[in-house]
Amino acid sequence: MKKICKISKKEFEITKKDLEFYEKMWVPTPTLCPEERQKRRLVWQNMSSLYYRECSATWKKIISNYSNDKKFPVYEKEYWFSNENNTLNFWKDYDFSKNFFEQFKELQNIVPRFSIQQQEPMENSKYCNFASNCKNCYLIFDSDFCENCLYSNVLKNSNNTLDCSYCHDMQYSYSSKNCEIWYKLFFSSNSINCSESYFLKNCISCNFCFCCVGLENKKYNIFNKQYSKQEYLEKIKSFKLGKYERISEMQNFFKEHIKKFTENKLEWRQNENVSWNYIYHSKNISDSYHIKDCEDVSYSQSIQKAKNCIDTTSFWENIENIYESATVWLNSSNIMFCFTVVLNSKNLLYCDTAYSSQNCFGCIWIQNEQYCILNKQYSKEEYQKILPKIISHMKKTWEWWEFFPINNSPFWYNETLAQDFFPLSETEILEKWYFYKQKEKSTIYNWEKYIIPDDIFDVDNEILKKILSCKICEQNYKLTELELTFYKKNKIPVPRKCPNCRKLERI
Repeated sequence: MKKICKISKKEFEITKKDLEFYEKMWVPTPTLCPEERQKRRLVWQNMSSLYYRECSATWKKIISNYSNDKKFPVYEKEYWFSNENNTLNFWKDYDFSKNFFEQFKELQNIVPRFSIQQQEPMENSKYCNFASNCKNCYLIFDSDFCENCLYSNVLKNSNNTLDCSYCHDMQYSYSSKNCEIWYKLFFSSNSINCSESYFLKNCISCNFCFCCVGLENKKYNIFNKQYSKQEYLEKIKSFKLGKYERISEMQNFFKEHIKKFTENKLEWRQNENVSWNYIYHSKNISDSYHIKDCEDVSYSQSIQKAKNCIDTTSFWENIENIYESATVWLNSSNIMFCFTVVLNSKNLLYCDTAYSSQNCFGCIWIQNEQYCILNKQYSKEEYQKILPKIISHMKKTWEWWEFFPINNSPFWYNETLAQDFFPLSETEILEKWYFYKQKEKSTIYNWEKYIIPDDIFDVDNEILKKILSCKICEQNYKLTELELTFYKKNKIPVPRKCPNCRKLERI
């Protein structure tokens, strides 16, 4: 079955398997192509734009991913979870004379939310978002069970790791992506179970290798050529990898070396009946990527341990029967058209942030609730009576089968993951009537431009007092003491780009 996307005007296909899923979930076929559906979900995810602001209840200074210009109250997390805050005090009766998205937006503007998404325990890691079980971490996002990690996203079970994306079980590693089970891995991608290596791609179980592609169970290789241990160590020493210019040269050499090889099958492994890339230990996966331990999943991204899901983004641990939703964690099921559903939640429709809640519709920032509509409490019988009427009304207004409109998001388009993966200029954003966040003017510093020494061994602690400027976007940034210690210990030159430009480069 073919359809035309109502936004991009591109033709897209609805498969027989898709139709079976839509019938099971009681929804019609989508009106947007998979890419436009993904963009619509990603605009609800602001992982890494953080702001200083005041708590709307205690007036304490807090860190938040909500900027000061938002209409709704923002609380420090401890206050939001306290007994003094009850979001069911902010509710609306469903109005059948209005469309649902309009009523939902009105409720969004009054319901309090807490400042940043962190799940305890968190220790000395206040500048992290969508994170849990982290210690001594700084600016890591969508990451869990990490210690002494910085400037990374989608990082799991790792320690002493910097500038990595979509990695897990990493130790003392730097500037890598799509890797797992590593020790001292630098500037690498799509590899597993390797150590003491630089510039690897699609390698398995390799140690002491440099600028290699597609190797398995190898040692002491340089540009895919075998050396003795002594030859290898002498040659690596001669490269002088602590110098920034030498690392830049090697990055260019490695890009040319990669072109000699066809793309390796390693970017997906131990699967059955899968399509697209970065899929591991999964079955019946189509048009999806960054998938692990999943079954029967389509048009989805960055999910693990999930079953029977279509159009889902950022799901984790035992998730089932999900449609058109983003960020669902831990033992949740039967979720449709929702954002941020956490911990044993079930049977939710059109909810924005729900903790351990069940059988709710159109609710915003609730915890341990059930049988609520637009944050208003109903009895089970009342809920079951009114919900079909609302769905019937939404069908008449052409809303029932659609995820929230982009402009219902509490974030500006250009501060979300949508901008990372579907970048638009300011003009393009405004032409589409999306919301655009103007860059805040930086404080003007009267400082002399600091010239970073080329060799990491020439850098002293004086740099920690200096303000650096990104060579790409000219954004100011500084080094932390933990970061400088890492660079010196691992003989890594100080980066010349700000953390955000480094992240975009990895993406």
